Amino acid sequence: MREMLWKPDGKSLDPMSLGELEPTRVLFEFEGPRTFLASDTRGEMLFAHQCGHEDGVWRYAVVPFSQHLLSELEGGFLDLRSALGQPWLWLIDIGNAGRPIRCIRSSVDAIPENNLPQPGIMLMPERNPLLNVRYTGSNHLTLESAGFFFLSDAFTRIVTAFRPIAERFAPQLFPFEHAKLPVMLRTGSVRLSILPPLTTTEEDVTALDAVSRILTDALASVVGARSSHANEDLLMGLHAVLALAPPDTGVVSATEVSGRLLRRGASSVLLRRDMRLPLRQEIQSLEAQISAKKRGLAKSIPLQVALENATNFWIAAGTLNGTHRNWLEIPASVAVFFPREDWDGAMLLQIPGGKKFKSMTRYRGTAYGQYAEMCRIQLPTREQSGLVYYRRLVHFRRTTTGDVPEYELSVAPPQSEIARQWNEHALRKGAVEKTGGPNGRLFGYW
Repeated sequence: MREMLWKPDGKSLDPMSLGELEPTRVLFEFEGPRTFLASDTRGEMLFAHQCGHEDGVWRYAVVPFSQHLLSELEGGFLDLRSALGQPWLWLIDIGNAGRPIRCIRSSVDAIPENNLPQPGIMLMPERNPLLNVRYTGSNHLTLESAGFFFLSDAFTRIVTAFRPIAERFAPQLFPFEHAKLPVMLRTGSVRLSILPPLTTTEEDVTALDAVSRILTDALASVVGARSSHANEDLLMGLHAVLALAPPDTGVVSATEVSGRLLRRGASSVLLRRDMRLPLRQEIQSLEAQISAKKRGLAKSIPLQVALENATNFWIAAGTLNGTHRNWLEIPASVAVFFPREDWDGAMLLQIPGGKKFKSMTRYRGTAYGQYAEMCRIQLPTREQSGLVYYRRLVHFRRTTTGDVPEYELSVAPPQSEIARQWNEHALRKGAVEKTGGPNGRLFGYW
């Protein structure tokens, strides 16, 4: 419980404006009533929730309530925070004598975040949502600006994300008819929730654990941690995460995923729009690995080449750096494809058509506080070569014949046929891996 009170804003009223605030029914009790029902001076229902306690004063947020809202609250279809989001709200301080000593007209938006229930928290813990997806954008994002079609599409995405998992384990685990309507949390955010079934069996609990593992492994992989296994479960989870990520365009720029399905210490995970491309690339790579294993390709060459001895190397370029967006950054642990003595110097790059360029290389270390030691390669600009690197795969083939390192340089979109071939060659003869950090990029070699 958040103990400290705060200085509230709002109009001060007679402390007895709503009556004695005597509980008529306690909904949750811990060292006194924390959440309860009361009646005002006209006998109308009130809902009260404790939001602070200090020096013998208990502060309650009080709102007008109805039998319908009470049924929604106790049935697990209305969370505590939403219950307080009524058009009228009063802050009432109860003194040591158990009587109101202060009443202030306020609103849920005026209550400090730390003094409010967390979004999605229900009156009964077992009714907490399986999944919360909170959509965030600019301060102008509201239910109205998001629009019906966005909300409909968002709900379809959630259903699409989990239907394959539900069909594999138990369809009753994801009762989409119990999807909670979107609610406004604060300016700039909208949330959709999937609630659990009204009743669950031991078999359901076991299946939920399996679903939780799939989703948690996939989310961990997206934010930079390597999964302990690359299989169809992970692929299924990554497809679910892609469906939950913010769309490529529109008012939503990020989604925050939370709920009971996230376990192993992960309270929530933030998915940004710029994660969609590397996520698609990881899905493509995993699909290729699974396909190769099924066809026996993964066993065709048992001795795979090491990165430093490889002839071919490709990496997702990302956004690049420099005025011309032509400086490719590669972690030092991955740059071992290039001889260490050439990290600060130059190399010859031959583009399709045979033209060669002398490109500078720079070893940056961790001088700028980045996640890992970095090396930079100056690629030919678009004006010089006609090549576009932004969010594409950049491929190097070692062709050194003299004293100066020389490489054939080529570029391909991640969804292209040539990119698929590079990926399959790496899977057969070398490896496909991912750089570390929250924005890890795929790379392969053979």
